[in-house]
Amino acid sequence: MKRPAIKERKQIKKRDMKGKEVLINNNDFWVNIVDFLQQYWALIDSDEDTGDVTVYFLNEGSGIFANMDFDSIEIAEKALSQNGFKKYNDPFEKYREYLAPPMKPYFIVRRGEGQTIDS
Repeated sequence: MKRPAIKERKQIKKRDMKGKEVLINNNDFWVNIVDFLQQYWALIDSDEDTGDVTVYFLNEGSGIFANMDFDSIEIAEKALSQNGFKKYNDPFEKYREYLAPPMKPYFIVRRGEGQTIDS
């Protein structure tokens, strides 16, 4: 299976930015339930001026523990879907009945303070 195109761009350097608030313009959450209601959350953020697309991965406490850059929103959505993520607002999934997404403000956490995602 071919891997999606990931842009070479800056990654969050957590050791330098721990606790820094990150503004994300999108509220359309993706969720992956990994173990007995432990959840990984994702938000896709795009910059209209530059076209940059970043997926931020959050823990249940609003901490950003990873990020990945993609060439387009479509490629980011496909990558999330291929890795077990589903749209939180999908009416067929009914996540809203028993899950609540992380709340703003979102902030950076160091490795070990949030989950890690294998790429």
